[in-house]
Amino acid sequence: MSMTKRVQFFFPDDLLAEIERESQRRDVSMAQLVREAVNKYLEEIKGKSSGKDTLDELAGFIECGTDLSENHDKYLYGDQK
Repeated sequence: MSMTKRVQFFFPDDLLAEIERESQRRDVSMAQLVREAVNKYLEEIKGKSSGKDTLDELAGFIECGTDLSENHDKYLYGDQK
């Protein structure tokens, strides 16, 4: 097990009450519950944020060999009559 350090955080009363209820319901310490929540949050944002725009990351991902860039409205909205 890795070393742990004591830190202090301040929570609004309503959030603290929810943390207390959930920790009792799951029969874990409040500290354990908060650690799990922070770990889950950090895992989620690591996968979502790479510092780049998602569309920029997709550019060039698919080669279609069509006139997609010139006629994008046609492909998105169909022929306008």
